[in-house]
Amino acid sequence: MLVNEIKTYKVIICGQEVELKLDFNALIKMHKEYGNAFLLVYEYVFQNDLEKLPQIISCLLYTSDAADD
Repeated sequence: MLVNEIKTYKVIICGQEVELKLDFNALIKMHKEYGNAFLLVYEYVFQNDLEKLPQIISCLLYTSDAADD
């Protein structure tokens, strides 16, 4: 992933469409809140640790408030 690269995913959670953005800022937020961001994603993807998913989503969730940061 490049620093200026943004991956956007639109998913439906509880009947509402939400936009998740995976960018450098999301990785920084994961790192600050949960430690090693890459380990967090690795544990979810390759070790099927579903308990990591809410942590990941909370960092990727795009809101207008987050855009102001």
